[in-house]
Amino acid sequence: MAAAADGPCVRSSRELWTILLGRSALRELNQIEAELNKHWQRLLEGLSYYKPPSPSSAEKVKANKDVASPLKELGLRISKFLSLDEEQSVQLLQCYLQEDYRGTRDLLKMVLQDERQSQALILKIADYYYEERTYILRCVLHLLTYFQDERHPYRVEYADCVDKLEKELVLKYRQQFEELYKTEAPTWETHGNLMTERQVSRWFVQCLREQSMLLEIIFLYYAYFEMAPSDLLVLTKMFKEQGFGSRQTNRHLVDETMDPFVDRIGYFSALILVEGMDIESLHKCALDDRRELHQFAQDGLICQDMDHLMLTFGDILHHAPVLLAWALLRHTLNPEETSSVVRKIGGTAIQLNVFQYLTRLLRSLAIGGNDSS
Repeated sequence: MAAAADGPCVRSSRELWTILLGRSALRELNQIEAELNKHWQRLLEGLSYYKPPSPSSAEKVKANKDVASPLKELGLRISKFLSLDEEQSVQLLQCYLQEDYRGTRDLLKMVLQDERQSQALILKIADYYYEERTYILRCVLHLLTYFQDERHPYRVEYADCVDKLEKELVLKYRQQFEELYKTEAPTWETHGNLMTERQVSRWFVQCLREQSMLLEIIFLYYAYFEMAPSDLLVLTKMFKEQGFGSRQTNRHLVDETMDPFVDRIGYFSALILVEGMDIESLHKCALDDRRELHQFAQDGLICQDMDHLMLTFGDILHHAPVLLAWALLRHTLNPEETSSVVRKIGGTAIQLNVFQYLTRLLRSLAIGGNDSS
């Protein structure tokens, strides 16, 4: 039996995900709608839902008379270890005790009085925290997968929620992706002596997993919503800077067990850029002999900037499909003006074995599925 936690536990992201999948007691349409209305802001905030520590939050925890002192103290230690807002750390502890802790109140008291057992509990809560972060992203992935599926029983409720998320989602998630690949790894000096090498490695695996999931969400978003040419340019520059996953700030921490996550970041970076070029629309415009209607036909300056960027590509395998797609787009829109550029870009894609790369990409994503995320 789980030990009862002091104070109310907010709805966990894992619980929300279970509800959205229709695996909980809350299965009626109005119940799904109510849950999404209540929590859509969390889904929009994504990983930014979790805030950094602050003196004001610590003071609120200390002044909270509804939480027992030992739980407050443990909450503050969790905050230090995870670099997480103090109030959210106490909430996280309460949710863990309510959902995952399998002891009694008396056993919990003993654990809190024993330093070694307290440390073990903090590490379990860290794992729970990493899962909670992942479940926020899983919820959004689930909504984007099914909000236009006429066969899904909650399609209307999902679509209403996606309408609320649509305008700001990609910008927020793109910023979170940038923050993740630029952030410095935690150390025992900054996060306390529980932050051992093993825990730093655990943190970095989570960091890579979250990056790949954020990109998967952005890719899925652009499968339904058009990408502006200016956004394609911004994303191309960002992925180039980041080496399509290979130039992590903490790349010294990468070992072979993390390679699937790094590869997945590269695959989704490439897929996002190809999706942004809107090749499907290009094909339709060409068949109708209305090439001028394609959005890139109307933005010559962006096309020139993209040409210059593409000519610097070629040192990473993930560049291959991006180069091939851009060569196809430029050749279709401006065959006479861009022949030399297209030959160079297309030639580089062939040198990178683009078709073998596409086979590997499809196999990897088919095998990886949600296991990698």
